[in-house]
Amino acid sequence: MSSLAGDADQSGDAVAVATARAETLKAKQRVEAWDITEEDQVRSTPAPAVGTRRGCRKPIRPREHTVRNFVAVVARNYEKNPYHNWAHAWNVFATTGILLRDGWHDYADDVDIFALMVAALCHDLGHPGLTNEHFVNQGHRLARTYNNLAVLENMHAYTMYTILELPGCNLLEEFSAAEQAQFRAVATTAIMGTAMTVHFDLMKSLTQVKNARDAEELQEKPILDEKRFNHDAEVMKKIIVHAADLGNCVQPLGSYTQWAERIFMENHLQCEYEKGQKSSFESFAMEVNPGDSTKLAKFQLGFLDFIAVPFWETIVDLYPLLEDRRVAMHANVKYWRLEAAKTASSEVAEKTSPTLEVVEKTSATAPGGSTQQSTS
Repeated sequence: MSSLAGDADQSGDAVAVATARAETLKAKQRVEAWDITEEDQVRSTPAPAVGTRRGCRKPIRPREHTVRNFVAVVARNYEKNPYHNWAHAWNVFATTGILLRDGWHDYADDVDIFALMVAALCHDLGHPGLTNEHFVNQGHRLARTYNNLAVLENMHAYTMYTILELPGCNLLEEFSAAEQAQFRAVATTAIMGTAMTVHFDLMKSLTQVKNARDAEELQEKPILDEKRFNHDAEVMKKIIVHAADLGNCVQPLGSYTQWAERIFMENHLQCEYEKGQKSSFESFAMEVNPGDSTKLAKFQLGFLDFIAVPFWETIVDLYPLLEDRRVAMHANVKYWRLEAAKTASSEVAEKTSPTLEVVEKTSATAPGGSTQQSTS
């Protein structure tokens, strides 16, 4: 008996160890999944089995050649901008898939999931590397077309539907009329939700979902409210691609810093373009210089403190499986704070450097030199 008991104990220990190892491996795989590289989008085609690969249920499977045609045309219609390019589209597509895998699919059916993934891939289609404000300030035809409202987002959605209508690119050819209408509603809403002008409205809605969830958990017998569930589902479908679009901040530091430098460069190029056009450039892009590490750090800290961190903190509160993303995000914030402090200290040191004072005095009293101090 004692031998059997001992064997049972050892067997139980082995199971516990194996279970712990399996959980560790799953956690490691979840973390590694967030290290999304450009090589990934070169090696893979985003989709025929979007749902299966990302852990969603019952994926819709359009014909493979149709998917390949559609993706090829979408890729060609992304401009070669530093930031808003095909690599960014792939990054947001992959991040959306991870979010759906890690719990958000509870709020979506098969058509919703498919629409969200396609919207993620197309959310910046044809982006010219210029901001909405640029087109509005210039009175551009594009801004007039969309009455100055979410100018680029409207254009991205329009371009997506134009591609879907091309021969051999119709991913919806086997959808019923009702499913096509559902796809259009979900995909359009998701793309429009990436406009920063609606960010704080989405943040408010997300917070309301979290507060309602918290209140429900305090009840001894939570009541499943179908009306509230449907409301929450609509909110989550609005914000998922937006969350993925802001997802650089929760990715590994190496990836995040590269994207930060890219958006900084794109803003700089807008500034240079507007100067060349001799326009009254009014966007924040006028302030940036790609070599200014201090401004880059401050730029990122502003984005993190006021936009990304509050948003992602709320998301992780709702979905604890994403807790490792909170850890990564706070590590990234710490990095940018150190960078800002480091560059600020360097500037102070340069201004008060004794070496510089000696050089100035030496040059001022050198033979043939002026004894007057420079006024430059």
